[in-house]
Amino acid sequence: MAENYISPMIPVWVNCRADIGTYAHTRTVEMFLESVALSSLGAIDARMANLRSSDDPVNLFDLSDVEELRVATLSALCLSLQAIWEQQLRGYLSGCAEELVADRPGLAEKLKNNDWDFVKRQFFELRGLPFAHFKAHRDLDLLQLLGNYCRHGEGRASKAIRSDFPEFCTHVPASSALFPGATGTPERVDIVIRADDLKRFAGAIVSFWTEAEWIYNNSINRKHESTVKAIRKREEELKLAEINTILS
Repeated sequence: MAENYISPMIPVWVNCRADIGTYAHTRTVEMFLESVALSSLGAIDARMANLRSSDDPVNLFDLSDVEELRVATLSALCLSLQAIWEQQLRGYLSGCAEELVADRPGLAEKLKNNDWDFVKRQFFELRGLPFAHFKAHRDLDLLQLLGNYCRHGEGRASKAIRSDFPEFCTHVPASSALFPGATGTPERVDIVIRADDLKRFAGAIVSFWTEAEWIYNNSINRKHESTVKAIRKREEELKLAEINTILS
């Protein structure tokens, strides 16, 4: 039996064909995290553990090289995760634009190339919701900045991270010279990516697409009773989350 129930706790929008395929995005991100990112880091960590347990002093030099490899791998994995997410969102919005604003034929192409702020503005125009509505928006903004930082190094992105996301930065105190005639290093604030950060960002992407799926389901005009049941259960989860937020 079909019902017209619409939850007042979940937004609605005009559903598009592009909404139907987003269920696969969460699986892609989860598989990348488990099968690529964590698997690669696990292999590097195992190699480092073997080198640390060795009595051969030569292995200390190898350990230094592998530690540098781990840092570079984390940067590359973060950039890859950001690229997957960005391609997903830009592709989704391009599909929405082709269906909803056919009178703006150039918009789909602009969504593939213009900057992140443009993408977020178009998200609001096409879906009627600000990007900031989504619970994980702050982490997704940070992921975007980190992607730029991993790709280009120091610049506007790194300045924004240090300014807007200080909790993501590590303070490194100044160090004195190790021997006469040498110079020490001044204090600095390093941007450090860790394995747990990859889990955090993958979770943020999954959270975004999960919320989008709830909005899609709530926006269906005639819902199957199983969908209505799932939405009512989701309402209870949201109410409980609100109570916990107030009490915390």
